[in-house]
Amino acid sequence: MPGTQTIAEEIQAASIAAQAAMNELDAETLAALQDIYQQAADDIEEEIAAAAIDGDVVALSQLPALREQVTQKIDRVGKQKNQLLDKTLPEAAALGSTPFGDALNSTHMINHDAVRFVHEFRQADGLRLSDRLWRVDRGAKERLLNDIELAIIRGHSAQQAALEMLARGKSGAVDGINAAKHKNIAKAARDLLTGDGGSAYYNAARVFRTELNRAHGTAYQNAAELTPGCIGTRFLLSPRHRHRDICDIHANADLYALGKGVYPHGKNPWPAHPNTLSYVVAVFGL
Repeated sequence: MPGTQTIAEEIQAASIAAQAAMNELDAETLAALQDIYQQAADDIEEEIAAAAIDGDVVALSQLPALREQVTQKIDRVGKQKNQLLDKTLPEAAALGSTPFGDALNSTHMINHDAVRFVHEFRQADGLRLSDRLWRVDRGAKERLLNDIELAIIRGHSAQQAALEMLARGKSGAVDGINAAKHKNIAKAARDLLTGDGGSAYYNAARVFRTELNRAHGTAYQNAAELTPGCIGTRFLLSPRHRHRDICDIHANADLYALGKGVYPHGKNPWPAHPNTLSYVVAVFGL
């Protein structure tokens, strides 16, 4: 039987490998998520172009059908997004318990419990994972439909004003006509879905990263607690941690006289905030 020190060294080495694999899973999942939103933006752009009159302006008469098409596309995004998360959450949990596989008889239940915890966990605002994903989808749908409708109505009003001017023998530029041009509507829709900052993809990616890390870290900590000789976990900053925040405080605190950033089982404050890149590693009393 290997001694505690040997087991600790093996687990520490395996933890580094598991964290690297987790980073890869995170990157691959977010890339797949971005593809989902990119495809939706492409599809919606096609629908907007098809609704344009003479290949340019979207008529007011096309608005009801366009609203229905956009709604269908966003509903499909929601289903694809949920399927992706259902696939990757168990993978993230499995990577969390993998380093302890040789020290424990089975990690299947640990992984299962970690995924269930992620689905049932309520944050300070009372929302669970399903609530957050629904809110992302609802927000994207409402903003898209509202922006498209306003652009088309504004363009229609400008066209009517231009026609009235021509009827009176006058001519000139009328502000707002460009709003209903399909290329402008499509660009605004694409920015809303996939742009930087507060786009639908950005909001969904934030939820995904938070909950994938939660599944990974929960499985890791639960497995660590069941491993003989493991006294707790250390809160560590990611190499990609750039700005000082609450994570720095947790990573440098020594509240239990176990060493900097080390916490007994059940006491580690990780994750300290959503979208965190920080992680935990097992600590052994040798």
